[in-house]
Amino acid sequence: VLLQDMQRMLPAFTAENLANSLWAFAKLSYTPGEELQEALLVQVRQTLPTFTPQALANILWAYATMGCNPGEKLLKALLYLTWQKSAVLSAQNLADSLWACAKMGYKPRQEPLMALLKEASRKLSDLTVQNLVHISWACEKFDHHPGEELLAALLEETAEVVQAQKSVPVFDAQDLVVFFCSCAKLGYAPRGELWGVLLQDMQRMLPAFTAENLANSLWAFAKLSYTPGEELQEALLVQVRQTLPTFTPQALANILWAYATMGCNPGEKLLKALLYLTWQKSAVLSAQNLADSLWACAKMGYKPRQEPLMALLKEASRKLSDLTVQNLVHISWACEKFDHHPGEELLAALLEETAEVVQAQKSVPVFDAQDFVVFFCSCAKLGYAPRG
Repeated sequence: VLLQDMQRMLPAFTAENLANSLWAFAKLSYTPGEELQEALLVQVRQTLPTFTPQALANILWAYATMGCNPGEKLLKALLYLTWQKSAVLSAQNLADSLWACAKMGYKPRQEPLMALLKEASRKLSDLTVQNLVHISWACEKFDHHPGEELLAALLEETAEVVQAQKSVPVFDAQDLVVFFCSCAKLGYAPRGELWGVLLQDMQRMLPAFTAENLANSLWAFAKLSYTPGEELQEALLVQVRQTLPTFTPQALANILWAYATMGCNPGEKLLKALLYLTWQKSAVLSAQNLADSLWACAKMGYKPRQEPLMALLKEASRKLSDLTVQNLVHISWACEKFDHHPGEELLAALLEETAEVVQAQKSVPVFDAQDFVVFFCSCAKLGYAPRG
């Protein structure tokens, strides 16, 4: 009845009424039906010029939280107004607006994005840790490096907030993992005391880590060229074993790749279990995941049993056209390290696919020096020469 009354009264709703209603729906985890959503959108468009800075931030946050994308045209208009009013937006509003756009897959144009980040940098001392995480995550999702200066300032501010609350973890498990991954994708590692405090927080929170949290954390460590100490490694292994049945295909590939890249062998028993699950889920693994998993096992000196190995190679052969040159090199190298000839048919198909990729990029070398040598050596050891 309330929603029916609301729909009848919508033409009288002000911008503030609309923003507050949508904010309330999001807080209540309620998503309006299609008819009401459309009626709300009509009224939002009509009242757009009258939105206050707070209302703009609320409506962007609400749409993102409800998982209701209002469309690129309206998002562009909302963000344009946010940009125009950025000087009077609070630090929280700025962080929420950037997070909301990233959450809805909308990448702002360069000028408003830079302006909002610049404004956020002026208000760094007012940002909470979650705000800082959201800004870092948004930059990563936009594939936008905010610049060394701003990134260093974000990390420095995070360090200050963390230091001020030493005895109380300032991240929850999800935010901590998001922060690690954002740093890894932006290529900027936390340093000094901040890194130490974050790792201590992580170790305390590990029992609450999901399989995805674990895989993403280890992936981030590997990308940042960081190898955990023995105590943290052991704690991570305990949690990996406990959550093993819940690992997704992507998480399995990530964790195998991470252990191999860090040079941390989790032991034959766990590798066997990880590869068994990878084999069971091989039909839904991407070509990249398959190549990474085979490479990781070879890198750690673990040779899979014949049945799962043949199954993974067969699945890779079905997805040949999705493999990059590096994937193809990794599969050839893994077969050589396993002392396993994949068969004339698959080997010929691997070389043929490599030739097609190379031909498609004639003017640009597709191998780096290391891959070149690895490929030659793998072909030589498998007794199969590239031709033509």
